[in-house]
Amino acid sequence: IGAMPEMPDEVPLLAERLSEAGYETVGVPGPAKMGHATGLDRGFDWYYEVHREVADRPSIPWIKQLIIDPAIRRDFVRMLSRGNDYYNELRIEKLQQGIHQAVEPFFAMMNLTTVHAPYDPPRPYKQNETPSLSRPRLPILEEITDTYGRVDSEEVRPERLYKASRGGNSADIRLRYLHDQSYINNAELELLRRWYKASVRWLDDQIGRVLDWLESQERLQDTV
Repeated sequence: IGAMPEMPDEVPLLAERLSEAGYETVGVPGPAKMGHATGLDRGFDWYYEVHREVADRPSIPWIKQLIIDPAIRRDFVRMLSRGNDYYNELRIEKLQQGIHQAVEPFFAMMNLTTVHAPYDPPRPYKQNETPSLSRPRLPILEEITDTYGRVDSEEVRPERLYKASRGGNSADIRLRYLHDQSYINNAELELLRRWYKASVRWLDDQIGRVLDWLESQERLQDTV
């Protein structure tokens, strides 16, 4: 894997243009590929990068954050009760915080990674798409044991299914499927499609949540 691609300084970015025009700019990126190392944070007054701001869990620095940051506490409670959402709801909370503090006019950017490998939307979205999936009763056990549940089907091979769903070496998986369609059989492919659909449904609900929040703040009418 080569170095992270970087946006050249001479390329103008939307946030820079809007900042120059008097907008307050708020950004909450998803993966590190949109982080400061790539230069894509240029022009933002406030840029919250989860991979930089939140300590690895579990660790002493993370426990300290758990104590002082209510949003990180809520993220932990969600993981205990609904499973890992890969910090996406935390990103939404931080976006709301940034918008709340911004003076108008503002420009806000948010990037969520749920419709992206790993295809593992929070409960109950994944369960609703695959009722045959048996999972640990406590979601936290999935994180501790690295167990993602068992599908009640003789056609499904868990090691192939979960390797594909995690997106590990996705180009290799895609090429193997094209040349040898038994590498991921139809039953496994159908589950991946269902989990992808569940991820889209979760994301759609979160966008609705942001719009409802803007309406409650009496900002939706003036927001594009």
